[in-house]
Amino acid sequence: MELKDYLVKNGLKQKWFAEKIGIRPERLSDFLKENRPLPLQYFNKVVRLTNGKVTLLELLKQNERYYKKNDKRKHKNRKWKDVHVENSGNR
Repeated sequence: MELKDYLVKNGLKQKWFAEKIGIRPERLSDFLKENRPLPLQYFNKVVRLTNGKVTLLELLKQNERYYKKNDKRKHKNRKWKDVHVENSGNR
């Protein structure tokens, strides 16, 4: 189960949950929206606090979706003129 679904299903506030695992509420909100990854150091805290309903695998999958989404954005916005070739003048 994804963390966002767990919070809704159990009627838990993001602010409360963030405080329990030791991060700022804004950071948790960004993770839930896939705007920022959750640092690995918090994974075990999430799993323990949810009694295993949210698994390490689910947290990894959500982080992976963030990285895939942002990798596509990075390459989409890159223009060829922005590419810098090192040592091009040393022939």
